[in-house]
Amino acid sequence: MKSLPEKETGRREGKWLQKLKNSILARMIEKRLTGKEIDFLLYISRFQDNNGRVDGVYYKEICQRMHMSNQGFYNVKQSLIEKGLISTEKSSRIDHDITILDNAFPSQEDIEKGYVNTNCHIFYQERFYKLKAGAKLLAMELLKRANAGKGKCRIGVGRFYESFTELFGVGRRAVRGYLAALKPFFSIGRKNGIYYISPRAEVNGKSGQPSENDNYKAHKVEVFCRRSRIMEFGKEEVKDTGILMHQYKSNALDLGKDIIQVVGRAIKRCAETTRTASGRGIPKLKPKLVHMYVKEELELN
Repeated sequence: MKSLPEKETGRREGKWLQKLKNSILARMIEKRLTGKEIDFLLYISRFQDNNGRVDGVYYKEICQRMHMSNQGFYNVKQSLIEKGLISTEKSSRIDHDITILDNAFPSQEDIEKGYVNTNCHIFYQERFYKLKAGAKLLAMELLKRANAGKGKCRIGVGRFYESFTELFGVGRRAVRGYLAALKPFFSIGRKNGIYYISPRAEVNGKSGQPSENDNYKAHKVEVFCRRSRIMEFGKEEVKDTGILMHQYKSNALDLGKDIIQVVGRAIKRCAETTRTASGRGIPKLKPKLVHMYVKEELELN
């Protein structure tokens, strides 16, 4: 098996992070995931490493972003465990470490087997999350097929309904409803008994949308903050701190260190320092202070 170069595996730039393998999509369909279960998987996949592991999944964040109740979070998490999609670890009192099972990308062969890019703009849109579960899964299936078909999907009308009624275990009317609900996201044409379906321009990307690497770094900073009891932090502070992971990655590698963990330790020291300095025991995220501690550990002062 041919290994990917280090920069392509996600260890440096996180290039292969926000993806769900085609085999995962097949299991999502087979297990008849609910809408909330689909939302949960899509959301956490934005922050996974190249082994499918997502550190520090925080229930309050999921509840807020995915419009779930606290109990809904735990119900969905347990259901996904029982359906064999995820495993969980409780390594912190405040959050969960979750692995999307069999969603690792250690080699080029894994990439070539196909995937759904969950960093597509469609998965950031509120109206997507209001769709029925079947429509969400159909959208993902059409994206998968469009990716394999150079940006479009061409299929006979009869074959379309035969395939998807069997795949989803529903009637033709339900599949027709799913397809109609996807018109804001897909251009759907029909000619001579053939459907021509392609994602609209806004589905795949949007100017200013965070990159996979940006999402991953911001998530890691937020996890380190919460685990250091820093519960209030601004987007700019998180962004400025995350930049250090890129700025000093080579220096860390030269010392045989993981830059992400170096930044994590610096955030913990920052929390301890600001807790004492505040006089009220309230830790703060101070990017300049984190920066100083990173340089100190990397012997750059």
